Amino acid sequence: MIIFTSPDLVTKLSSMRQKPERTVVIPQLLNETRISKMFSLDYWKSLEIQHGRTNNVKGHEVFWVWHAKLEFLKRGSDLNPFGSNFFAWFDAGMVRWDEFTNTTLLQRIPPELPGDKMMILNVTRVTNKQKSVMMGTGVFGGYKGGIGSYYHRYHQVIEKIKNATEKAHLVATEQRIMYETCVKTPGLCFVIRPAQLAGN
Repeated sequence: MIIFTSPDLVTKLSSMRQKPERTVVIPQLLNETRISKMFSLDYWKSLEIQHGRTNNVKGHEVFWVWHAKLEFLKRGSDLNPFGSNFFAWFDAGMVRWDEFTNTTLLQRIPPELPGDKMMILNVTRVTNKQKSVMMGTGVFGGYKGGIGSYYHRYHQVIEKIKNATEKAHLVATEQRIMYETCVKTPGLCFVIRPAQLAGN
């Protein structure tokens, strides 16, 4: 497991892990991430004001965390401290319960997953039928080649949105950008759809 966290939490998180030999904790300031530098601070603060009321966003840094997931996944695949061939991002909030202790989080990698695609879950209309199209970003992953390609294309999509003022609000959520990245680059994503939507 590779954990990215603020420098002040490195010691605490390292001590909490029961398997230090299988853990790498990397200090990371959010204002040093790629996404934090793609727009001005004023822009990020304006997003906070726009979306804070409806989405309970408290602080513009949350947008940086959401978008930095892909950056952290790519860094993990580049560092590869454990000699892995498959890499997955897990939101910490998905595994905070004791029942996950000493378990294998990733149970199965689809054998049909190509090395040049990102595996991702389409969650459009699953939790809220009124929401726009989006990908699930709690868990996603792939092989190093697919992650690198997706990472590059993801930031290209953001750059295009950045230059289209009327669409700039779309950067508020990484779920929408991940969807747009897949749609705008056919063949880049290995998309999994929930069973109840598989026939749609």
